[in-house]
Parts: sequence; C-alpha cells; structure tokens
Amino acid sequence: MQYSEFKSFVELGLESEMPAFVEINEAQEFESLQRFLKEQSIKYLDQSYHQIQEYKEIESCLQLNPNTIKSCKYIYLSWGEKVLIKSLSEDLFYSLITWRNNDKINFDEQEIVKHKTIGVVGCSVGSFAIKVLAKLGFVNLRVAEIKNMKPSNSPRMFCDSIRNYGEHKASPLAQSIYELNPYTNLTVFDEGVTDNNINEFIIGDKKLDILIDAADDGITKLKLRHYCQLYQIPLISGYDEKGILIIERFDLYKSNIDFLAQIEELKITKDKSQADYVNKLLEFIPGGKENLSPRQLTTLEGIANKTRGGFSQLAWEASLFASYIAKATLEIALGNEIEGSNSLDLDVEIAQKMSSKSKQEAS
Repeated sequence: MQYSEFKSFVELGLESEMPAFVEINEAQEFESLQRFLKEQSIKYLDQSYHQIQEYKEIESCLQLNPNTIKSCKYIYLSWGEKVLIKSLSEDLFYSLITWRNNDKINFDEQEIVKHKTIGVVGCSVGSFAIKVLAKLGFVNLRVAEIKNMKPSNSPRMFCDSIRNYGEHKASPLAQSIYELNPYTNLTVFDEGVTDNNINEFIIGDKKLDILIDAADDGITKLKLRHYCQLYQIPLISGYDEKGILIIERFDLYKSNIDFLAQIEELKITKDKSQADYVNKLLEFIPGGKENLSPRQLTTLEGIANKTRGGFSQLAWEASLFASYIAKATLEIALGNEIEGSNSLDLDVEIAQKMSSKSKQEAS
C-alpha cells in the first residue's frame, strides 16, 4: 500500500492477520513517517541493519548479486504490539534465513523447496508441523482449520499464549509464521475443508504438491484421500501416539479404493454408535489397537462411552510428529520415492531401553 493508504489504515484502527507492505519514499516521507508512528504508538524497527551485517559476514556463502542488498521493504504488522519493520527484500531475506540449511539442503534443493505448495489440514498438533515446514523454507502454504483455541489445546500447539483462548486456532499460527517470514504465501481456510471449498484448497491457483492430514475427523480424512487419489497428490499423515508416520503415494501408484463408499459407511456408523465410530477411526492407524499404549486405550474407551472429549497427547509427542512429518515432506518434495508406514516409540527407545533396571537385567 502507498504511504497515504497506510496512514488511513492505521487511523481507522484497522487490523489484518497478514503483513502489509508499505511503499515509503525515504527522501520525501521518512520524517513524516517517524512523526506519524510516534503519534500512533507504533514501534519502528530497522532490521535491515542486522540483516546487512550478517550478509557481510557470510557473503561468500550466498549466491546473490550484492546489488540486491540495496532493496528494502517496509512491513507493517498490525497485531499484538504494532510495528513497522524495515527489512531487506524477499530473495535476500529468504537466503539469510535459510543459508545455514545449505550443508543439508543445498542451494538447488532449497530452490525446489521454495516453490513447492504444501497443504495442511488441522492445526492443533499440525501447527507444530506447519511451523517446522516454514522454518525449512517452505513458503507456499495452505492451512485448513475450523475450531477455536481452548486451554487444553495449548500443550500440543505451537502457538500457546493465554491471550489466544477463544480465537481461531489458525490465527496465532498465521501471525507466528508471518513473523518468521513476512513474505510467506499463506492461505488460511478458517472453515476447515468443506464440500464447498475443498477444490479450492486442493487446486487453488496451483495444485498442491503434498497434502498433510492432521485432521481429527474420520470423514475428513477419507475425503482428503479421495481428492488425493483423484488428483494424484502424495498424502502424509501421522499420529503423535508412538510417532506413527504414514505416506500414501497416490502420485506414484494407481489406487482403486472407493473412498466415497467408505465415507458413507462411516457416516452411518457415526450416527448409530459412538463406540463403533471410534473403532472405525482405529483403522487409520497401522496395527489398530495393537499399536496404541495401554493409557491411550483407556482414553479411547472414555471417548467411546463419552466420558472423554479427545485423545491424550503430550507436547514432546507433538514435536516428534512435526519432525517426522517435516522430514517426509522434504524427502517427497526433493523427488525421493518414499512410502508406507513407520513408527518411533520413544517409550521403548528411552523409557525402556535406557532404564537402569533394563541394563542391570541384561547384564
């Protein structure tokens, strides 16, 4: 927006969950800008200084034209503590926040990552995965979520501030992603995925390269698989319980599964019996009940008889889920043909294998 539009936006008390890019003519308008920001109690940060300092330190690591260092943007964040930030332009900024990836993700690979479009459905546990993906350099993101944040969501969400209770779950997540990289191309579907918007979510102006299923609802899970099958999109899903990862390569192999028939069957089951519906949901998990801990099975029994509201989940499990999902996304984005299911049970790897009692018994 132009400087005059920015002033009107602020004076009207307007807010946006997206950054606003403000055109400032420094020679003519900067002094006026400084006065206006002070009047409106808006903080000003010249982060370009710190960015340039790092650029000078590691210039030999970056494959960029030094002339790009002269190009800056003014970015207005209208949430929380309102701030106008002076930053280097998009390409140089992206290189600065990803250059330490480059021994593990080289420049050519990082360029591939930058241009992939990733969809994520569900941003409770999924919020950890989304933020890790953003930190890896994925900038084209679509996020679908329908629910508002409750206190019990905090331990398993990346965004966990007490100030966000009652807000839409995607709102603080979006703000966090934009504060990491304001140039992120993020689209939020705040009604979740519905019959009316699922085509837009999957196709949009560019078909998803990878879809991540972090949804709770079984019908939504089946619907996502139907569309991935239809449009040949790889689908990644997982469960923070025992670090289960599932990769379905609808892009590599023809699938004849009738997901629409399964949806109708699941709808009937859900209407008839909560217990049968819960058992149907277990079919999404490789190994079903056998792959769940005894304590999680207790939770499932409570959900089935309506004495529990949701699955038991711990923060470290959500973090493990995010790491698994992000690594799988990166591998697929770079063209590696990975598929199937796997799990990493830290109760076994740490609580059992590393216990002093186990070592004593082994000796």
